Amino acid sequence: DAGLARKLAIECLSNTSKGIKNAVEIALESIEVSIGDGSEKISLSKFIISSQKQDLEDLLEDFS
Repeated sequence: DAGLARKLAIECLSNTSKGIKNAVEIALESIEVSIGDGSEKISLSKFIISSQKQDLEDLLEDFS
């Protein structure tokens, strides 16, 4: 667990006014994951496959 769930939830919910798909994309792009010793960061979107994005959209739809 990288401790990203809470941050992802906050980012998604704060952007729902832009539409569910956009909220998910914005959240995944804005959250950065530290790699190795933390000297390099990559957006969370690079680690998520399309079916996981769809799952996240479905979950977000239930809460909005």
